[in-house]
Amino acid sequence: LIYAVLSFAFFHNFFDPGQNLYCNTLFRCFISVIRELLGTNIPVKFVGQEDASFTIYLLRTMLDIMFFIVVATLLLNIVTATLIDKFSDLREKREEIEKDMLEYCFICGSKNGRFERQPKGFKGHVQNHHSKWNYIYFAFYLDSVKTNDRNALEKYVSDCIEKENIKFFPKYEEDYKSF
Repeated sequence: LIYAVLSFAFFHNFFDPGQNLYCNTLFRCFISVIRELLGTNIPVKFVGQEDASFTIYLLRTMLDIMFFIVVATLLLNIVTATLIDKFSDLREKREEIEKDMLEYCFICGSKNGRFERQPKGFKGHVQNHHSKWNYIYFAFYLDSVKTNDRNALEKYVSDCIEKENIKFFPKYEEDYKSF
């Protein structure tokens, strides 16, 4: 509407009815401006007719605007639905991972209920006894030690890491006496 008002007020002389650009009233200027703004997005371009009337121009513009609105709305809804679906899938996966992190020890796979009667509980087990950061630090330590300087345990763990095998992690144990 702003472009139509500015066009009608200052640029009405630039609109040529012979090229189907009407601007002798504000309404006709509004329709012409909308038509020109949508010009490249309209599937079938308006072919100028020598004796085209404003009524034909108006009807054709309304048809093109309806097409533009319908197609844009449908495409926008399809894209939005796809994005929402993907983000909800990602959120569900993240929630499942967070739930596993709260219920199971990452290292040994023990369920958190086993540690309810322990003094430090599950949190103490995960932070002290089976701290994932200690395992990461140990892997970096092994990487910094020369192969010939490793003892048997370090060599075993190093070989497991190279083979992407986690059998060196402690398995579910019945009793943890100390944290």
